[in-house]
Amino acid sequence: MVDFGNPAYLPPAHLALARIADDAGDFDTARGHWEAVIATGDAEYGPPAAHDLAQRLLERDEPARAQRALTAGLKLIDRGTDPYAYGRLAVALGISYLDQAIGAFGAALGEEPTDPEVGPLATELLARTLPLRGRGAEAGEVWRRGLAEPGTAGQVRARLRRDFGDSDDDGDLWWEPVVEHAVSDGTLPALAGEAFGALDHMYALLAVRYAERRAGDARETLGSAVRVPGGYAWGPLLHESFAERFRLATGSAAPDLTEG
Repeated sequence: MVDFGNPAYLPPAHLALARIADDAGDFDTARGHWEAVIATGDAEYGPPAAHDLAQRLLERDEPARAQRALTAGLKLIDRGTDPYAYGRLAVALGISYLDQAIGAFGAALGEEPTDPEVGPLATELLARTLPLRGRGAEAGEVWRRGLAEPGTAGQVRARLRRDFGDSDDDGDLWWEPVVEHAVSDGTLPALAGEAFGALDHMYALLAVRYAERRAGDARETLGSAVRVPGGYAWGPLLHESFAERFRLATGSAAPDLTEG
């Protein structure tokens, strides 16, 4: 149909050939056909061609070219009559800008040592953008590199902890390193789930006894509640915090509450 030269058949023919080439792993041939579809200005076949081409370009780390394809595809869509097609390309365009930003932030951190003013900002922007593209593990590595660089570690840590609540406690809070690690690794939701799970378990143990007004087994119940955090990675830190507070308050060593 392409060789026949009928303009009415060119868009679907090129799109079909693009997908056949793409399935065969021939990107260069597929790209030529996708670009030919877009060039026809066809409102039906141009947008899906732009989307398919952009997806492959993003996979090849070419966000700027993906943006050009998507922008051309968006011009072919009447947003009022086909909002879903418009939204699909618009989201893909936004993703291409995210990928471009990731590349730019990464490039800013490429020099050793990093600029003391730009480095911490680029570290934060890169680490907070990567998870939006499903690259949380890389974000954790970005935070770790920033925290390990002597010249900028303090500023990087301040940016990492920008959402931490202020405390009136003069001493170091045992849970802040745990939260900091969770933020840098992207596991803060899991940590919150653990904390609420432990609270729910402890509350249930105490509330059942209280509701039943059973006083005889109060010591056993309190012991079970106290031991709940021991099942979590941060449990020993909580027990150590209690032991130190007990020592400061009484002048004597705290009993071991981790055993039954």
